[in-house]
Amino acid sequence: MTRANKALRILHTPTLTGNQPGVLAAAERSIGLESRCISLYPARFDFQTDAQLWLPSDGLLRREIKRRRFFFHAIRAYDVIHFNFGRGFAPPAIAWSEPHQHFPRKNVLKVLYCLYAFLCGHRDLWLLKRLGKKIVVTYMGDDCRNNAYCDEHFRYCIRSSDPLDQRSAAWDRIRERNVAAFDRFADRIYGLNPDLFYFLPTRAKFLAYASVDPEDWPLLPHPARAVPLVIHAPSNRNAKGTSHILAAVERLRQEGIAFDFKLVEQLSHQEARVLYEQADLVIDQLLAGWYGAFTVECMSLGKPVIAYLREEDFSCLPTEMAKNLPLIQANPDTIEHVLREWLTTRKSELPERGRVSRRFVEQWHDPAKIAKRLQRDYESLFVRGI
Repeated sequence: MTRANKALRILHTPTLTGNQPGVLAAAERSIGLESRCISLYPARFDFQTDAQLWLPSDGLLRREIKRRRFFFHAIRAYDVIHFNFGRGFAPPAIAWSEPHQHFPRKNVLKVLYCLYAFLCGHRDLWLLKRLGKKIVVTYMGDDCRNNAYCDEHFRYCIRSSDPLDQRSAAWDRIRERNVAAFDRFADRIYGLNPDLFYFLPTRAKFLAYASVDPEDWPLLPHPARAVPLVIHAPSNRNAKGTSHILAAVERLRQEGIAFDFKLVEQLSHQEARVLYEQADLVIDQLLAGWYGAFTVECMSLGKPVIAYLREEDFSCLPTEMAKNLPLIQANPDTIEHVLREWLTTRKSELPERGRVSRRFVEQWHDPAKIAKRLQRDYESLFVRGI
């Protein structure tokens, strides 16, 4: 009997960013797969995982022991290893970027650790491949986005202010080498954002966000209030274009347009959700060219969402999905006009736009539907003997 005739054993890891791996693992279990999401890293923003290996109190040596034990456990316990954020089991190429790993400047330990990470390279992927494991990877954004390309070709793009994420040629080369390694060893490659397909192999496939279960985020009636509430919840102000949003909000207030505005920051996920549920209109981002999990959460609740969508990137999308996108289009140059329009002459359209947004989530972002697609992809690897 082939593995495709049995319940596949799937590991989602390492869960560095977003809820995608944890929710997908749960959805895969619901359709009969033996799927687990196990993270190396301490969870951020209440991200969903089945287990977490590293504790904030763990020292460097203890982390590396746990990393190696985890790797050999995965070899024994799983058929498919589904990596996320372009990360394998090995330490990243620039090891001091590892979350929760802080070294003093010019520390000898830091230098030795970075040498260790360099020597590890992508040997974990090589060994998994030699042992017959199926390797899948999902890229999520900055794990493969080439900054130099974005600066040259995109009018609007994310510009990080983090000194560890410099928009430098060195970082771009590291990302390119990472993608090349996964292209060599991975059986399937997915990307969550359309712009990533400029940097991924041609065989990579688009995967919609599965980080929000519509059953957990039910459609709400549109708020019955005279003065609409607009919210913006940036996880990173530079990435979301928050300065442009705040400037537009201030100018509209000076014009005397009636609306309330809340900037949602430094709250737990549950605390932030209370504000999402009260909103009449949501602003996601103005730079990335696509939307994120926050948008999917709000659309699931029936909230109209403003975001910048770079339409020239849409060739990787299903045609019907691209055609029916319900988001309200805006960029740094048009956000003031778009907000003014939807807070005045088009305010009555907000409830219907919210309902359309909910239907879009049910069609394209339902984790159960995406899990079934992945199940077919996983099983095809064994049936075809890839």
